[in-house]
Amino acid sequence: MNGDGHPDLVTVENDHLWLFLGSTVTGQLGEAHEIGTAAWNGYTIASPGDTNNDGHPNLWARNKNTGVIYDFSFGTDSLGIGTAITNGAFTSTDRPLMTSPGDANGDGIADLYTITDDKELWANMGTAPDANGYRLGAHHIASAGTLWKTITNVA
Repeated sequence: MNGDGHPDLVTVENDHLWLFLGSTVTGQLGEAHEIGTAAWNGYTIASPGDTNNDGHPNLWARNKNTGVIYDFSFGTDSLGIGTAITNGAFTSTDRPLMTSPGDANGDGIADLYTITDDKELWANMGTAPDANGYRLGAHHIASAGTLWKTITNVA
């Protein structure tokens, strides 16, 4: 997240958001930094990669109740201001599971995958921001096979 070339980790613990910076020692993490102070249990987080081309990976946070997904940028070890990139179509009731593989279709824009309450895999490909700043296109069914009926988590 801080752009030093070492993998970092973001977690939600006790309603707070934490950043564990990568270490020069392979496979180890440094001391955690609190980067979000309250209400993070109400969000699902994903790492879509660098969505704003500033050299730092971003964080997507979906408000489980409203379904709005926010894009947060990072500084050296702090969280920037979240910008809404969707309307409220992504509630945890309608789409219980979500993840971002980053840029799945090679167009340079981060994409989103969700598993619906009907147990289908939906893809929303990233787009240039519209007039509202929303950056995910309309969904399409990526897979409706029986496999998705037993999936309980996705990354």
